[in-house]
Amino acid sequence: MVVAATLAVPMSTEEEFAAFTIPPAPAATLWVLTDTTETALARETWEEAGLQVADLRDMRYGGRFTTCRPSSDGQGAGYVREHIDWYCCTVPEGLVPSNQDGEVEQFCLMDAGQLLSAMQRGEFTTEAALILADVMQLA
Repeated sequence: MVVAATLAVPMSTEEEFAAFTIPPAPAATLWVLTDTTETALARETWEEAGLQVADLRDMRYGGRFTTCRPSSDGQGAGYVREHIDWYCCTVPEGLVPSNQDGEVEQFCLMDAGQLLSAMQRGEFTTEAALILADVMQLA
């Protein structure tokens, strides 16, 4: 099972609704047997954004989707099936995300129009685009 801690963030006004964190892919990891939802979410939120869950506001479960695709593992013979659980929250003003493990390309604040344009240009992975489309109620 995979848990995603992508933080799609509604800001204080509708015009600022978009994403404070713009990862190239959802923050995700294999869920180990000793993990709870809370420990996996806390670990991934720290690794991908350098943020503590306790410092975030209005954390809510966003949903789950499954992806299936070929993988480069096994000299191109691999196949990946992931169940991605994702969450949405508000990053309070003054907190600045900072990737800890090298898996996030960048963080930036975009308004809804900028975010939609970036999505249309293909600047996000499929998983990130699906999550952001859901947050923006485009799906």
